Amino acid sequence: MSKKPKYSKEFKLSVIEEYTSGKYSQSDLTAKYIINAGVISSWFIEIKDYDTSLPFIISFSALASL
Repeated sequence: MSKKPKYSKEFKLSVIEEYTSGKYSQSDLTAKYIINAGVISSWFIEIKDYDTSLPFIISFSALASL
């Protein structure tokens, strides 16, 4: 069984910035970085809890996993 990859805070923020900029969709980013869409959604939720200035953009698939 493989270990879950650990991503740096800087990398997570970079991906979320790309997502919230509107230049990339969640699907684009999953393909670009080979990361599960649920992981990106969880990062967004995690960061949104600390930075309330971020726009509230989230996919329905992320809501279903809550």
